Amino acid sequence: KGALSPAQVLAITIWREAEARLEGGRWIPNPLAAMRDVLNVIDNRARDQRWRQRGHKGVCLQRWAFSCWEPTGGPDDPHDADLLAENFEVVIAWAQRLLAGMPPTGKLLSCLALAEGCLGGSLIDTLDRSCHYHSDWIPKPKWASHPSAKEVCRRHGHIFYRDVP
Repeated sequence: KGALSPAQVLAITIWREAEARLEGGRWIPNPLAAMRDVLNVIDNRARDQRWRQRGHKGVCLQRWAFSCWEPTGGPDDPHDADLLAENFEVVIAWAQRLLAGMPPTGKLLSCLALAEGCLGGSLIDTLDRSCHYHSDWIPKPKWASHPSAKEVCRRHGHIFYRDVP
């Protein structure tokens, strides 16, 4: 009692990580496909031997893994601390609402359906085993410059990578 379900944690994570992208100094709403991409990364991590024991919920809540769960955004995303704190506050507020039994609305409701489908095994990997990504508006993190890291694609304000040690 009193804990978010794996599907709820997944839904909140993909919603807040991919809700919008920065273009030309303005935040542009993302389509649901952007949230599905982040879900794909989480699912790939949960299947990877390095993170498998954590499960989907543990992958989302791992320290510094997803900036939406960090009050300051994490070491790879130190820009605009006020914005990152506001994102964390939205995450916590929705977590509290869900724990109180309030139903999700809008894109969060759609993200919950995506998360439940993923946990049910219906998600198909469309990102070639990508286990990492970062926003395209931040400087390239050190891990993305590792010789084995391979850029898979760029879309919806994110750059996706596989083979990151």
